[in-house]
This record gives sequence, structure tokens and C-alpha cells, in this order.
Amino acid sequence: MNKIIPFNKDITFNEKIGEIESIALDDTLKFIEPYTIKGELIVRGCNKYLDVENEFSYPLPVEIAVDSKYDTKKASINIDDFYYEIINDNILRVKIDLILDDLEYQKEEIKEDSLRLDYNVDIKKDDDLFDASIDLLKKGEDGFNTSMDLLKKGDELFDAKLDLEKKGNNPFVADASIKKESDQKLDANLSLAKGNKEETKDTDKIMDLFKENDEPKEYSIYRVYTMGENDTIDSILKKYGITKEDLENYNDLGSLKTGDKLIIPSTDE
Repeated sequence: MNKIIPFNKDITFNEKIGEIESIALDDTLKFIEPYTIKGELIVRGCNKYLDVENEFSYPLPVEIAVDSKYDTKKASINIDDFYYEIINDNILRVKIDLILDDLEYQKEEIKEDSLRLDYNVDIKKDDDLFDASIDLLKKGEDGFNTSMDLLKKGDELFDAKLDLEKKGNNPFVADASIKKESDQKLDANLSLAKGNKEETKDTDKIMDLFKENDEPKEYSIYRVYTMGENDTIDSILKKYGITKEDLENYNDLGSLKTGDKLIIPSTDE
């Protein structure tokens, strides 16, 4: 790569210039440091005024600073072009183009310390990513443990469903389906299609029947009958074909009134 450096200088003569008979340019320029050029440009020659010839020599000091982005190890400084102009009787203007040959851009040197620093920064980033992964795994394990806790609680529960079906105007047919899930806890969900506040007592009585003992029962279906205005114990016994003793096993017959619920055992399939 080459670079042109222009140099302009006005030289003042002690006498009138007249005309230039001859002129030459020499130099002592050289690199004194990697980025500094120093020396002189020497303008010499002969001028003639009123038939009198005079020799002249004017040294012009030069100092050039080269940008540090260039590599000057192979560079050299030379004169590329030179011309002059007589400005007036005593001033000679010289225009000189210097050329820097064999310039190259500096190659970026990768310092070992910089590499070590970047390497440490990359390791720290990797450590941060690793820590973030550990946190995500930990959160995942927490979620997994929570799910296992929920499953464990589910295993400890019982599912019990009691569907009551309306039969006739007042009676309800209860079909109790109990599935035992554990030996220690019982959780029964009771769904009633119709009833009032006193149905809770009837439900408790029914649930007590299932928990009373482990002996097999004679009856698998129980009817819940609501006492009508004209109903009597005898009419109910006759209607369902059961004995008073059977009825007393499931109900308190001491003070029955209209609207009370009776549990009617039945062997009907």
C-alpha cells in the first residue's frame, strides 16, 4: 500500500530571484521511530538576475507522524513529484509530494491475557447456565413431589356414591355402591335428588348400617319411605310385606308423624 504526503513551502531569497536557471531536490528523510519520519528536503539550484548567476541551497526541515494503524517495518519514504513557482521577486514556492511505499495495516495481536479473561467469562456463563438448570430441576422435583403427595392422598380416600332414585310420589330408592379404598378412612359423597333437612338423619342411619359390622346382610336394597297423612304402621307393613320387628330394626317407631322418613328393608332384586 502507498500513501502520498503533500508538502508545500515558500522560500524567501535574500536577493531578487530573476529566473531559475536550474533546480534540484535532495532529501535526508528516514524513520527514526516506527511511526516518525524526520529529516530535510534540500532545494538547491542556480538563479540569474541581471545577467548575474547565483547558486542557492535551502534546507527545509520535515517531521511526519505516521498513524499507528499501519505497519511500517517494510515502509520507505521517497520523493514522488516536485515542482516550483516564482511568487514574486523574492519568494519561490515549492510543492513536493512525498510517497510512503510498502505500508501495511497492523495485524491485530491477540493477547494471551485477553484470551484468558474471555475464557474465564465463558466459564462463568456456563456456570450460570448450569445453576439455572439445577434450579429448574429442583423446581421440577418439587412439582413431582407435590403430585406424589396428591396421589398418596387419593390412595387413602374411599369413593362412595349413593344414588337415590325417585319411585312413585314420595318414596326414594337408594342404591348404595361402596368401594373400599383403605382400611382406615371412609369418605362418602352422598347425592340426594330430593329431600329436606331431616334427610341428613336418614342418610346417617344408612351409612351406619354399612359400618355396623362385617357380617353379610340379608337385604341389599333399602327404600326410604315418607309417611303420608293416612299412613299407619300396619298399612306400611302390609304394603311392603315385612314384619314390625324388621321395621323396628331400622327405625324408631315411637313417634311417627306425617312427613317422617322410614327405612324399608326389602329382599327385592
